[in-house]
Amino acid sequence: AGPDTGPGSVARRSQPGYAWSTADRVATAGVAAVLLAALLTWPPAGHAGVGMQVPLALVSDAVHVLAMSCWIGGLVLLVMTLRREDLSAEHLGVLTKFSRVAFWCVTAIAASGLYQSWRDAGTLDALTATTFGKLLLAKVAGFAVLVYLGSQARRWLRRDGGTRQVLRRGLLLEASLGVVILVLTSFLVNVEQAREAYAAPLLKTITSENLDVQVFVSPAKTEPSQIHVYAYTPAGTPVPLFAVTATITLTSRQLGPLPVTFTDVGPGHDIANLSWPATGRWQLDLALQTGPVSTSTLQITVPIH
Repeated sequence: AGPDTGPGSVARRSQPGYAWSTADRVATAGVAAVLLAALLTWPPAGHAGVGMQVPLALVSDAVHVLAMSCWIGGLVLLVMTLRREDLSAEHLGVLTKFSRVAFWCVTAIAASGLYQSWRDAGTLDALTATTFGKLLLAKVAGFAVLVYLGSQARRWLRRDGGTRQVLRRGLLLEASLGVVILVLTSFLVNVEQAREAYAAPLLKTITSENLDVQVFVSPAKTEPSQIHVYAYTPAGTPVPLFAVTATITLTSRQLGPLPVTFTDVGPGHDIANLSWPATGRWQLDLALQTGPVSTSTLQITVPIH
């Protein structure tokens, strides 16, 4: 006999007395092998395959994908089953069992997702300032709604077994939202990780007896950037800058010293526009002329990502 694939086959297989045929076992093993192979090819092709802690990230990503597949796939299968058949004791048994499976799937998704969020973003600022971070926040919000809908479905099930229409409507809503989350995930894997895309602005203050100098670099990345230099007295009054000269040097790559041109934009405030040629810890040497014969020199390290 061929494998049992007719309406209600999922419910029948879940019953303790169901007799699994050889064809059932072969078909199930074949499908499981194909799905497992597909699962193992996904993590290395995404963000988990690069960056830090790759072995742990690959395992976490595999668990994340497997748990999400079981949860969303189960929802779709249940929706299709309830569309064709009346709600029976067998279906209620399957729904109860799936509810328990879904709980552990949600737990696995939450745990692996929390680790992946930290690995891919690193900081809260990176979540709000990058495309990756915003997509991730949208995905987390969708997941939270999905968990809420699942908890409501469990309440309906425990309360009175629910009705076919109510359960199907709730499951359909969950499955639809799950598809939206999968679409967001497809965008995420093609966007640069927030940890790599985000570089916090650099602000350093150098204090001397007669002069306080603030240096602000934004963004601290290999892209068009600005260096702001502010000069103040210890009392906080802007100090006019007659001239600001500077060079940048990356010793590890034998780059520089490269000249940097500053423009006066206000009392005690000069700006330079530049593009950092490479990542690394650059040395910025500044000479601030604050009077006809008065010049202050300073040196700071600027990490560029």
